[in-house]
Amino acid sequence: MNSNVYVLDTNTLIEAKNRYYAFDICPGFWDALIYHEVNNNIECIDRIKKEIITGKYDDQLSQWVNKSIPDKFFKLTTDVNTQQSFQEIEIWVQNNKQFNMEAKQSLQMELMDGYVLMQKRLKIESL
Repeated sequence: MNSNVYVLDTNTLIEAKNRYYAFDICPGFWDALIYHEVNNNIECIDRIKKEIITGKYDDQLSQWVNKSIPDKFFKLTTDVNTQQSFQEIEIWVQNNKQFNMEAKQSLQMELMDGYVLMQKRLKIESL
Protein backbone atom coordinates (compact mmCIF):
# COMPACT_ATOMS: atom_id res chain seq x y z
CA MET A 1 0.00 0.00 0.00
CA ASN A 2 1.24 3.45 -0.91
CA SER A 3 1.73 5.60 2.21
CA ASN A 4 1.72 8.79 0.13
CA VAL A 5 -1.88 8.79 -0.99
CA TYR A 6 -3.29 12.26 -1.48
CA VAL A 7 -7.00 12.83 -0.97
CA LEU A 8 -8.35 15.49 -3.31
CA ASP A 9 -11.15 17.85 -2.39
CA THR A 10 -13.79 19.38 -4.64
CA ASN A 11 -12.02 22.70 -4.89
CA THR A 12 -8.86 21.07 -6.24
CA LEU A 13 -10.80 19.74 -9.22
CA ILE A 14 -13.04 22.77 -9.78
CA GLU A 15 -10.22 25.31 -9.56
CA ALA A 16 -8.10 23.24 -11.94
CA LYS A 17 -10.97 23.11 -14.43
CA ASN A 18 -11.78 26.82 -14.12
CA ARG A 19 -8.24 28.16 -14.18
CA TYR A 20 -4.85 26.95 -15.32
CA TYR A 21 -5.68 23.32 -16.08
CA ALA A 22 -8.87 23.66 -18.12
CA PHE A 23 -9.51 20.59 -20.23
CA ASP A 24 -8.82 22.40 -23.50
CA ILE A 25 -5.68 24.14 -22.20
CA CYS A 26 -3.97 21.33 -20.29
CA PRO A 27 -5.43 17.89 -21.01
CA GLY A 28 -2.21 16.38 -19.65
CA PHE A 29 -3.21 17.44 -16.15
CA TRP A 30 -6.36 15.31 -16.34
CA ASP A 31 -4.42 12.41 -17.86
CA ALA A 32 -1.95 12.71 -14.97
CA LEU A 33 -4.79 12.48 -12.45
CA ILE A 34 -5.94 9.24 -14.07
CA TYR A 35 -2.35 7.96 -14.08
CA HIS A 36 -1.96 8.72 -10.37
CA GLU A 37 -5.34 7.17 -9.58
CA VAL A 38 -4.33 3.96 -11.37
CA ASN A 39 -1.08 3.94 -9.35
CA ASN A 40 -2.97 4.53 -6.07
CA ASN A 41 -1.35 7.91 -5.44
CA ILE A 42 -4.57 9.91 -5.26
CA GLU A 43 -8.19 9.34 -4.35
CA CYS A 44 -11.36 11.21 -3.59
CA ILE A 45 -14.59 10.52 -1.72
CA ASP A 46 -18.06 9.67 -2.96
CA ARG A 47 -19.55 12.90 -1.61
CA ILE A 48 -17.30 14.92 -3.89
CA LYS A 49 -18.37 12.90 -6.92
CA LYS A 50 -21.99 13.55 -6.00
CA GLU A 51 -21.32 17.27 -5.59
CA ILE A 52 -19.66 17.47 -9.01
CA ILE A 53 -22.19 15.45 -10.99
CA THR A 54 -25.26 16.97 -9.35
CA GLY A 55 -24.02 20.53 -9.75
CA LYS A 56 -25.84 23.20 -11.71
CA TYR A 57 -24.00 22.60 -14.93
CA ASP A 58 -23.31 19.66 -17.18
CA ASP A 59 -19.73 20.67 -17.80
CA GLN A 60 -16.47 18.99 -18.76
CA LEU A 61 -15.62 18.16 -15.16
CA SER A 62 -18.86 16.27 -14.54
CA GLN A 63 -18.41 14.47 -17.87
CA TRP A 64 -14.82 13.56 -16.94
CA VAL A 65 -15.96 12.25 -13.56
CA ASN A 66 -18.70 10.16 -15.17
CA LYS A 67 -16.70 8.82 -18.12
CA SER A 68 -12.95 8.96 -17.51
CA ILE A 69 -12.12 8.35 -13.87
CA PRO A 70 -12.87 4.90 -12.40
CA ASP A 71 -15.54 4.61 -9.71
CA LYS A 72 -12.98 3.15 -7.30
CA PHE A 73 -11.34 6.62 -7.21
CA PHE A 74 -14.29 7.78 -5.09
CA LYS A 75 -14.09 6.02 -1.73
CA LEU A 76 -17.34 5.36 0.10
CA THR A 77 -18.05 7.38 3.23
CA THR A 78 -21.11 5.45 4.40
CA ASP A 79 -19.46 2.60 6.29
CA VAL A 80 -19.35 2.41 10.08
CA ASN A 81 -15.58 3.03 10.37
CA THR A 82 -15.85 6.17 8.27
CA GLN A 83 -18.77 7.53 10.24
CA GLN A 84 -17.06 6.79 13.57
CA SER A 85 -13.82 8.37 12.40
CA PHE A 86 -15.66 11.49 11.27
CA GLN A 87 -17.34 11.80 14.66
CA GLU A 88 -13.97 11.48 16.40
CA ILE A 89 -12.50 14.24 14.21
CA GLU A 90 -15.49 16.47 14.85
CA ILE A 91 -15.22 15.99 18.64
CA TRP A 92 -11.48 16.63 18.51
CA VAL A 93 -11.98 19.88 16.57
CA GLN A 94 -14.77 21.05 18.88
CA ASN A 95 -12.63 20.37 21.97
CA ASN A 96 -9.42 21.87 20.58
CA LYS A 97 -8.81 25.45 21.69
CA GLN A 98 -6.52 26.23 18.76
CA PHE A 99 -9.58 26.44 16.48
CA ASN A 100 -11.73 29.52 16.74
CA MET A 101 -15.52 29.29 16.69
CA GLU A 102 -15.65 30.18 13.00
CA ALA A 103 -13.38 27.26 12.12
CA LYS A 104 -15.44 24.90 14.27
CA GLN A 105 -18.66 26.01 12.63
CA SER A 106 -17.03 25.78 9.23
CA LEU A 107 -16.25 22.10 9.78
CA GLN A 108 -19.88 21.40 10.50
CA MET A 109 -21.11 23.50 7.58
CA GLU A 110 -18.47 22.24 5.19
CA LEU A 111 -18.79 18.57 6.02
CA MET A 112 -17.01 17.65 2.81
CA ASP A 113 -13.69 18.89 4.17
CA GLY A 114 -14.24 16.86 7.31
CA TYR A 115 -14.82 13.74 5.27
CA VAL A 116 -11.70 14.41 3.21
CA LEU A 117 -9.70 14.67 6.46
CA MET A 118 -11.29 11.51 7.74
CA GLN A 119 -10.45 9.61 4.54
CA LYS A 120 -6.77 10.54 4.92
CA ARG A 121 -6.85 9.54 8.59
CA LEU A 122 -8.30 6.13 7.76
CA LYS A 123 -5.66 5.68 5.08
CA ILE A 124 -2.85 6.42 7.59
CA GLU A 125 -4.33 4.13 10.24
CA SER A 126 -4.55 1.24 7.79
CA LEU A 127 -0.80 1.26 7.10
